[in-house]
Amino acid sequence: ATPSFVITSAGNIGIGTTSPGQKLHLQGGGASTPTYIGIDNYSSTLGWTTGMNFRQSNSDTVGTLVATVDGQYLSELAFSGVDSGPTAFRQAAIIDVFQDGAAGATRVPGRFEFGTSDGTTGVVTRLTIKGSGNVGIGTTGPGAKLEVATDLKGTTAASKGLYLNFTSS
Repeated sequence: ATPSFVITSAGNIGIGTTSPGQKLHLQGGGASTPTYIGIDNYSSTLGWTTGMNFRQSNSDTVGTLVATVDGQYLSELAFSGVDSGPTAFRQAAIIDVFQDGAAGATRVPGRFEFGTSDGTTGVVTRLTIKGSGNVGIGTTGPGAKLEVATDLKGTTAASKGLYLNFTSS
């Protein structure tokens, strides 16, 4: 019988696979069996909720904390499908997190970048949210609360347009 859980000599853990390719590799599915990760929490205390924590140190030594730097890649969530070959999983969309400035004594600024592939090229960043709160569409360096670095398409009907309220700062 195939084991449902393995730990390799490299320390990789496999659930549903006997040859895990990462530190934790879950594999499953079938015609009517989706693969989900469930995290349940039962608490009425404010702030005690479920979560995941992605942490990055600027050190190659496990357990050693070294300050991360501006522009450093902190984490990624990747979403992939199988190419038409079918030969491999290929990224369709990603959510990346980067450091967005110098680390402070007790805080680290962050930036989200949301990317998609149009199916003819690899994943390209389409939307950015900087640590300052500035949002960019078509730019990774928005210089205002909203910066759109492409044409806007709209309708001429007054009830269906894009409305912007310009105020001085």
